Parts: sequence; structure tokens; C-alpha cells
Amino acid sequence: KNSIDNDLEKILEIFPRIDIWRVALIAIFKKPFLGWGAASFPFIYILYKNEFTNDYITHAHNLFLETSINYGLIFSILLFFIITQILIKSWSIIFIKNKNFIDKCWWISLLIFALNHLFDVTYYDVRISLLFWIILAGLYRIINEEQITNNIK
Repeated sequence: KNSIDNDLEKILEIFPRIDIWRVALIAIFKKPFLGWGAASFPFIYILYKNEFTNDYITHAHNLFLETSINYGLIFSILLFFIITQILIKSWSIIFIKNKNFIDKCWWISLLIFALNHLFDVTYYDVRISLLFWIILAGLYRIINEEQITNNIK
């Protein structure tokens, strides 16, 4: 091996997700619109991983990359646009107008979930995915209540 390979191998031992994300980006660029299909990342990773990587990787360790690989960029961008809009709209209601402590906890919970899924995908655990949808629905309801209140007054 040459010194570049040795240096890369050392870096990937410390930060293995760099290679995972590299393979994820290759897969996204190969099929950007419709993706590869659900649960396809383990096969894609075997095709494009570095030769000295022996790990069996089952997902992209980033929810945006994972949904982009599985279902394409159109779906992924739409999904994350909706989640971002709910976070932004609910933030202005909860932190500027409302000042309700429980509502702040709902908002912070979704933010922590979103940040966590930038570096790992625990969404596949049914308890976590169910919790995510409950929190998202709760924040959406806070936005709707604010809109109903403003229309009545």
C-alpha cells in the first residue's frame, strides 16, 4: 500500500462514516430522482466501499442520505422541507408568542430527533419512528391551533 492508502485507512478507522457517506453520495448521484428502492444500501455499500473496509453496513447513518438513496431526492427534499417548515413555523409560535414550557419541550424533542438523525438512523426502531410522528403531529397541531385562534379573533 502507498502512504495515501495508509492515511485514508487510518482516517476511516477513526471516522468510518466518512466512507459510508461517500458511498451514499455516489449512490444518490447514480440514481437521483427515484432512488434505488427500500433497503438497498447494504448492496450498494458492498459495490462502492474501499477495499480495506470489512464492515457490514446496513444504512447510510444519515436520514436525508438514506431517504435519498431509497426513494430519490424528490421525496427526500420534500420530506425535509415539510419537517423544516413545521420546525420554523412552530418555533415562532412557541418561543415568541406562546411561551408555554410543554410546547417548548415538544419543539426541542423534534430538534434533537432531527440532529440525531444527521449522524445515525435510529428511525428504523418502531418505537422511535412512532415517537417522531407523534411529536411532529403535536407541533403541527400547535401551528393549527394558532391559525384557528388568529382567524376567530
